[in-house]
Amino acid sequence: MKYLLLFTFSPVQEFISQARKTQDLYAGSYILSHLCKTALKKAEKDYGAEVIYPKANAQSYPNRFIAILSAEEKELEKMGWDLQKTVEQEFLTIGRNILEQILINANNSNNSEDSQKLLKEFENQLCAYFQVYWVFKKLTESYKQAYNDIENLLGSIKNTRIFQQLPEQGRKCSLTGEHNALFYRRTEKGKKPSHIVPYALDISNAVPNKMLKKGEALGAVGLIKRFAEMYLKKDFHDFNTHFPSTAKVALLDALYKLKEIDEPTFEIALREDFEPQAIFDLDNQKMPDDLTGEQISNAEKVYKKLKENKIDFTSYYALIMFDADSMGAFLSGDKLKESVDLTNFHETLSEQLADYAKKAKQILEEPKGQVVYAGGDDFLGFINLHYLLEVLKELREKFDEIDLTEFTDEKLTFSAGVVIAHFKMPLLEVLKKAKEMEKAAKEIDADKDALGLAVLKRSGETVQAVYKWKCDDKLTTDLLEVINQKLNSEFSDAFIKNLNAVLSKSLDKKGSILTPGFNEQIERLGYVDEDLLLDSELRRLVARAYLGDKSEETKKRQRVEGLMNVLKPLYENKGSTANFLKLLSIIAFNKKKVKRSDN
Repeated sequence: MKYLLLFTFSPVQEFISQARKTQDLYAGSYILSHLCKTALKKAEKDYGAEVIYPKANAQSYPNRFIAILSAEEKELEKMGWDLQKTVEQEFLTIGRNILEQILINANNSNNSEDSQKLLKEFENQLCAYFQVYWVFKKLTESYKQAYNDIENLLGSIKNTRIFQQLPEQGRKCSLTGEHNALFYRRTEKGKKPSHIVPYALDISNAVPNKMLKKGEALGAVGLIKRFAEMYLKKDFHDFNTHFPSTAKVALLDALYKLKEIDEPTFEIALREDFEPQAIFDLDNQKMPDDLTGEQISNAEKVYKKLKENKIDFTSYYALIMFDADSMGAFLSGDKLKESVDLTNFHETLSEQLADYAKKAKQILEEPKGQVVYAGGDDFLGFINLHYLLEVLKELREKFDEIDLTEFTDEKLTFSAGVVIAHFKMPLLEVLKKAKEMEKAAKEIDADKDALGLAVLKRSGETVQAVYKWKCDDKLTTDLLEVINQKLNSEFSDAFIKNLNAVLSKSLDKKGSILTPGFNEQIERLGYVDEDLLLDSELRRLVARAYLGDKSEETKKRQRVEGLMNVLKPLYENKGSTANFLKLLSIIAFNKKKVKRSDN
């Protein structure tokens, strides 16, 4: 008899996003993908399962898969438990392997009572972490009916799941914020972190400083993420052991410009003993105390060459997070034509998403940035600020190439959250904001298909705007790129500052301009319609910000009209005047931080 299998495990977002370093983030994503792939391959090999979603050639695997297999009813439970054990055992194997290497480096004996307590809690934390679910449904009816039934069954099971409560005794993991910390590095003063369990292991001399900072303490799950390369680098050649830090991402454009001029110095920036943050410290004339002599020397060499060749760099980078819109409705068949075979649709969708994920990884390579994960219908990556609009445009255009017209009249779209942040901003805050902006983009209207942009300034100020991906059939990113090019080449950004100064204090709580009779300033201008007011004020302020020869009236009018033609679709599709003003402020901020030497 044929059965449909849905296999999944959680948590996902928490496991990935609980990170203090980009390497933590990347490792969490990679491990999740690896665990799903391990279970998927076992289902194929041992049970002859035909995996429908995702495809086996995916770039990154989600936390679930759907498959069809033939079996007797009495065999199903054994299969489910076997697949669950595969995930749990692989996670435990990773942890044990890493722990063994650390214990050897720490010269720790496993015979002591404390070591036995450490090992027991270590394994308990790992075994209790993932909740694994598997559901079978007999394929007596249509695949569509079986799929929808199995999704409903999964929801019911999740609502009745039992949580295993581990004893809470002391200091929690620096990464997860939960679980007892079991491993630590001593503080600057050589002290053991306070409130840590008595059997926790001091690994101060067992691992490099870059892997565990002074005063940090990790639980079992945090340890696996932070030290994942100890297990993965040997047999998993696609695992990136040198995932760039936020400081490195911010520097990528500058470093690759240096490569074109002085490749030997660029090679220094690829070494393990090169600390990207030191470039910014040198620029601020403040070098931290925890760097080695070699790290300081390497940073000084690279910094000197950057300055000699007048290569500018910024301390800001961008993070993008996106998720396909209404995937549940597509997968359930609600958005498909009546005659469509859902199995065929799932297989085609899986193939096209896998193909897109491959293209997405090619789009976001150094010096443009680095991908954390690319699942096809979801994506997370770091972008160098110089390439932000270019990368957003390419990611969207390639996604638009997904062709499902055989199955549906609706276009598959995605909504994204993008955050520009200083490299010293806590990564968890940046991730949280990106998620907020993605959610805001999905809530723009029923059709979604939007882009949420935010800037987290080091001063603490946050500026954010949400726009549809297209304004009057023009990509919003294309419009922003034209504005970006015209700033400082044809116009100063003074018109953006002045427009904000004129209008920002004249907005109501919804971000719209207060009508005449309520606001003297607006009444003086004599406008009732917001768009007419914006058009008039923008035209006046843009003309004042023109950088060319103002005596050449014809040329000036042409340039002003050219910029107005770009701004018009943005303010006509603004949602609110406040949203439009914030979008312009974000572009001005980005332009200020990106000082391209080829402009």
